[in-house]
Amino acid sequence: MNLFVLDQFERAVAVLNPSLPDGCPFFEDVRTERIEYAYLTFEFSVPGDHPTSQHLVVGNLIVYPVRPGVYNLFRIISTEDEHSEGQYTKRVICENAAVGDLVSNIILPASLPSYTLPQAINYLLQGTDWEAGEVELAGSQDIVFEDVATSLDALHQVMDKFGAEIEFVVEFNGLTITRRLVHARLQRGRALNKPFVYGLNLKGAKRKEDYTQLVTALYGIGPKDSDGNLMTFETYNPTLSDPYEKPSGAKWVGDKDALQRWSKNGKHIFGVFKDDSATNQVELFNNTLEELKKRNRPQLSYEVDVALLPEEDVRLYDTVIVKDTTFRPELILEARIVETRFSLTDPSKNQVILGDYRPVTLRNTEYLRELRSQLERNQDEAKRSAGTGLHVIADSPKPLSNDGDYWNAGNSLTIEVTENIHLWSVSVFCQTSGQSANIELRGPDDTVIEQKWFNNLSAGENRLPLGFLLRKDVGVYKLWGNFSGNTWRTVSGVEFPYDSGTFKVTGTSSPSGAWYHFYNLTIGGPGVKGAPGQEFRLGDSGNRLGKIQILDANEEPIFIADAQQTTVKKLVAGDVDAPTVVKLSTDATITYYVNPSTGDDDNDGLTTGTPLRSVRGAVDRIARVFDGTIVINVLGNLTEDIDIMGFLGNGRLTIDFGGATYTGTITIRSVKARVDILNATMNYRSGETKGVVQVYQTDYAYLNNCIIRGKSGTGGTTAVVQAYDSSFLFMDTCEVYNAVTCLIRSSYGATTIVKDVKGSGAPIGLRAEYGGRIGIAGKIPDCALDWEAILGGEIIYQGTPAVDSGTSQTAPTPPTTTSWTSTNGNSWRTRYNSWRNDGTVRQGQWDGYGIHTGIWLFPSSMSSTLTGKTIQKMVLKLTRLSGSGYGSMTAYIRWHSHTSFPSGQPPVSGDYVTATFSQGQTREIVLPSSFHSAFSSGQAKGIGLYISNSSNTYYGAFSKTATLTVTYT
Repeated sequence: MNLFVLDQFERAVAVLNPSLPDGCPFFEDVRTERIEYAYLTFEFSVPGDHPTSQHLVVGNLIVYPVRPGVYNLFRIISTEDEHSEGQYTKRVICENAAVGDLVSNIILPASLPSYTLPQAINYLLQGTDWEAGEVELAGSQDIVFEDVATSLDALHQVMDKFGAEIEFVVEFNGLTITRRLVHARLQRGRALNKPFVYGLNLKGAKRKEDYTQLVTALYGIGPKDSDGNLMTFETYNPTLSDPYEKPSGAKWVGDKDALQRWSKNGKHIFGVFKDDSATNQVELFNNTLEELKKRNRPQLSYEVDVALLPEEDVRLYDTVIVKDTTFRPELILEARIVETRFSLTDPSKNQVILGDYRPVTLRNTEYLRELRSQLERNQDEAKRSAGTGLHVIADSPKPLSNDGDYWNAGNSLTIEVTENIHLWSVSVFCQTSGQSANIELRGPDDTVIEQKWFNNLSAGENRLPLGFLLRKDVGVYKLWGNFSGNTWRTVSGVEFPYDSGTFKVTGTSSPSGAWYHFYNLTIGGPGVKGAPGQEFRLGDSGNRLGKIQILDANEEPIFIADAQQTTVKKLVAGDVDAPTVVKLSTDATITYYVNPSTGDDDNDGLTTGTPLRSVRGAVDRIARVFDGTIVINVLGNLTEDIDIMGFLGNGRLTIDFGGATYTGTITIRSVKARVDILNATMNYRSGETKGVVQVYQTDYAYLNNCIIRGKSGTGGTTAVVQAYDSSFLFMDTCEVYNAVTCLIRSSYGATTIVKDVKGSGAPIGLRAEYGGRIGIAGKIPDCALDWEAILGGEIIYQGTPAVDSGTSQTAPTPPTTTSWTSTNGNSWRTRYNSWRNDGTVRQGQWDGYGIHTGIWLFPSSMSSTLTGKTIQKMVLKLTRLSGSGYGSMTAYIRWHSHTSFPSGQPPVSGDYVTATFSQGQTREIVLPSSFHSAFSSGQAKGIGLYISNSSNTYYGAFSKTATLTVTYT
């Protein structure tokens, strides 16, 4: 439950979390969202005397988690400090950050003929940090902006024009905002198909009724003509379907159902609709009819306590069913959630408001009775069904075992339940991608009770959410699947029943007795038993995060595990083995080796013979808390950005470049352990304007014997070395060159010690600002202005520091790194002498069906860009598909010269590199220098797979999407 605080420069400066022992809690929080024009606000309180509260100032930003991977971005617009009963609290009020961002961007009058919704949104977001996200197509419209408007107002106009609904979200990596997205959908929300019954589910809710606008018929009045006569549709007599009527010669249109329901004397309740925009009587009639559909019932709204709603999560725009028995005859309505008020810290305060009601028209008495019965049955079953919330994986055969195959046939499993069971999800393994599926829950007589449709399934495992309720009074069900392609079936070794307690799979519809389609069935309910060796599933993709608690005799928690953390009162362990935990004593040392040319991040990195490829690969192996010493030795010139973030403890991390040249940006952020950077010649990365070394909120960073070169002039680095946010940085015997503003900057309370540092090539040598300090010991760089202290900064020295310009150095033009994604992939099979055309890239042979040659095609721009270049590094990213061959296989990776699929078997290079892949694995492979030469000469155009060996052990299928990342000059 983290709220991230960003400063005005969008740097993460604090985290609010009420669960952290020393963290800053927040409380009395409420996030309010309404349908109209994407209204979105957030308010919360914090202890005013907590140190973190100093970051909660007007203009700073709050990153709010909405659902996994999706966040809202709020801007603080006001704060209120309050002292009451000895407590000091700060109230923080925020608005949707998109409001301020888009209001400040102006759209000039323009005409956009035949624009689609994505085109219009992209046009309006020009000049902002926001971009189009998920945008549904809705045809095209002629859009005219007659007056100057803000981007925000123009967006709302476009949404109204297309009948779309807008959502503003951001993507956040824990440190910075990576993307700002504007989603536009023709209808947000989901149909929950769950009833809310006034007096039952809605007990304690507030219902509001408004009859002031109720009519059963409307007169339509348009603008005046040149003679002063009002437009009507008196002479327009369309053919209407029930319940609407428009008598010949009438100037009104009516609703016969509304007349019967709401009129007290059998006469229409008339109203008048004025439409000054109508250009003819047909348009006037259609607009009047649409207005009648909005006003032919009372305007109702409900304020509902979310805790009383069904078990599913609820979101803005979701559609539900409302049953109101206080009317005679009673009303059954569809309603949308038009406002939500959610609290992260106190879900009991959650509320929704329902509105936008549409009556469910029921003419058949039997159908009405059945719907009423279903509403009541659903309510009763929801109370008695799997209410524990704990789901387990039911016992089933092992998928993708050697006793099965892929097959295309619709079949079912027979299931018996002795309690009310929730069948949450199933896994289906598809041979190819792009399949569609229809999953049906049938009764014992094959009557379809519920069904779900799925499209565009992936090759390999697909986890399909079902949410089916299996009732014990029915007892026997059939889970039926129809697929457009081949799915995995288990042919032999199936002995029914598969017993999971109160849930049993007792048979199959297959005449051969094969188990079809469905594996890893996730079930919940009284008495269910999971298959051996499984995991507990306590959360889902809907952001309903589960929690385990173990209480002692005093009902105090001694073990808590949820999505954020695991808390144990006392932990006794004989051994701890985890990839993110380095087991070190306080004086132990572990050394990693990084060789950018010969290394592989799948190696252990513990010897020069098994080096890693990147510093990132070494950093990822370090425990977040350590007290020992970690040394990373770099064994060659390196190009990558290095991020060191979030390490705690009294340990020491040393990166020793051994005199190698490094190109990139080193960022050290929120580190309590000491970080040393030694013996490097550092060059700026193309496009980086902040600095080569950046230090934030770090206790001790040390630079020694380093030459650090930025860029001056247009597009250059603002400063070469920068320390921020109360960090401590010690620069010892270094050289610093070339910047737009200054060579070394210490800002926002940071302290920087400069000891015998040479340099030149910037207007200012040292700058201390915003409470930052720089202490001088020995030599400092020689610039037009050697040092400057502004905005509360301080320069500390004794005597007159000596200056040394060093040897003026200009960083070489940095290499360019570009990634290209394959445009297509295919496989040629010798047995059939043809392309498979199934969206996969394959190698080898399976059971005599022919040896495959697989190739990926890449954009022609890749070859034209790389031809004649000096290539420094090539990294290929591939994904092996699940369900192809044995558990592990070796890929023989080659290059080819094809720009399209040839008519015969595609030739590939004799030169190759190998890499081992397990099922479903994605990995990166460093290609050898021989590949560099082939691509630089223009001979190589793409990547292929081939081995002549026909053994099944070399068989594997890969995704047709491959990525080739090349660093070149």
